[in-house]
Amino acid sequence: MTTSSPRGSSRRAYAVAVASIAVAVLSRVALTPVMGPVFPLATTFSAVAFVVWYGGWAPALFTAIGGFLVTDALMTPGNSLTRPPVAEVILYRRLPRIVRFNHRPRRNDPNGAAAS
Repeated sequence: MTTSSPRGSSRRAYAVAVASIAVAVLSRVALTPVMGPVFPLATTFSAVAFVVWYGGWAPALFTAIGGFLVTDALMTPGNSLTRPPVAEVILYRRLPRIVRFNHRPRRNDPNGAAAS
């Protein structure tokens, strides 16, 4: 039996967020022989876009932060959390604006929210 409660859908959205982080990081690790160490967060942007479409801004923010931390821990030589790449920081600073611009409520929202 499926439930339309926000709690159930929220859990599912965060589960999708965790799975998206895993797929994005594993995809990027698989692409390392082709791409090298350049732009390690390339696949994380796609994961964030998918999660904002599927679950909204909060799971997408979780995906962005989690993807950054996992990718940094696995792929960055010397673990450069104190010195992140400039281009990626600029893109991540603009990500909330992109997410807000692209996120529209679904027309058939089970919670009864009106579509804009």
